[in-house]
Amino acid sequence: MPQLVGETCVVCHERISDAYNAGFCKNCGNAVHEDCLTAKPVAASDDRCLVCGGNPGSPFAVQRRVEEQRRAERKQKSKYPLSSVCPKCGQKSHTTIKPSSWVAFRLDRLCTDCGARYTPPTPGWASVLFIVAGIVLTVGGPLFGLTVITAVGGGFPAFVLLGGPLSLGGLLAVAGVTVDVP
Repeated sequence: MPQLVGETCVVCHERISDAYNAGFCKNCGNAVHEDCLTAKPVAASDDRCLVCGGNPGSPFAVQRRVEEQRRAERKQKSKYPLSSVCPKCGQKSHTTIKPSSWVAFRLDRLCTDCGARYTPPTPGWASVLFIVAGIVLTVGGPLFGLTVITAVGGGFPAFVLLGGPLSLGGLLAVAGVTVDVP
């Protein structure tokens, strides 16, 4: 990811010394001082950003936009919008379709009016179930491993092999749950 500190401001052409008074242009991704962005009006030009006046085709700006796109894609948990009703037209009428995710408590929906595909939210009970199961596995994994070690014998490797996967599964269950009840 492009670093802000050490870059040159596209407006005043001075080095950016700290990230507190600088940022990336929201439009093109170039590095710019906050004061420079608000102080100078930008003249309209075909090959310049309308917000900061920088070159949107500069390697820095292009790399910044690519990284922002990747970050947005990683953030998105589903290919389809999450909604209780059609996100395009607001209608409730739908048909169901097989979800593309591995774990789904409800089938995806296809709006009968406009044809938009969307994913219904996870039910509240499922979110609570995953959190409780995750906590039980996180705490119970090491206890199970310790119990087996004391009963059968062994040592730290046995503890890690027995309790580690259970604890890891529990942590993943807790971390993977997003409570998105409408």
